[in-house]
Amino acid sequence: MILKTETKRGLAVVIMAAGKGTRMKDPSKAKVMYELLGKPMIHYVVDLAYNLKADKVIAVVGYQRETVIKYICTSYPKIEVAVQAEQLGTGHAVLQTEAALKDFHGDVIVLSGDVPLLTAKSMQQLNIISTRTRQPLSLLRTLMTQQGMDVSTEIMIIQLKKSSSIRTQRMKSAK
Repeated sequence: MILKTETKRGLAVVIMAAGKGTRMKDPSKAKVMYELLGKPMIHYVVDLAYNLKADKVIAVVGYQRETVIKYICTSYPKIEVAVQAEQLGTGHAVLQTEAALKDFHGDVIVLSGDVPLLTAKSMQQLNIISTRTRQPLSLLRTLMTQQGMDVSTEIMIIQLKKSSSIRTQRMKSAK
């Protein structure tokens, strides 16, 4: 009799932290270094990555990278860093992690470094739905009212077809 054992898939989290924060009041400061309750926003995102039991956490840094690297490497010694020397967008930022992920096999979550209110519960729901639908790409977005009080999270499963069409399935998650 052969028993099939389920292998745990690895998890890597890429945190995009290269932006300037042009829309912030002080664009001379890296966006992820703006504080919330006395800690830089990136602190909460890196905490989330480790709370998700990520095998690898990679921060993509760019603007004022020395400041960002000093903070995250002091606070999280196991974090890896990829440099985006020139800020050419989100896709380009993720490409900077290619060397760090070369031998990695598993799922990759890409997070913005400026989402300190994202919860492990929302990410776990995303993982459950993604696993259930077996799609290679899922997107989680938060919708807020103008008052900013009524927050709902929407999970979108992107179904990639061989043709150029993309079908999107939206699922509202519990608040």
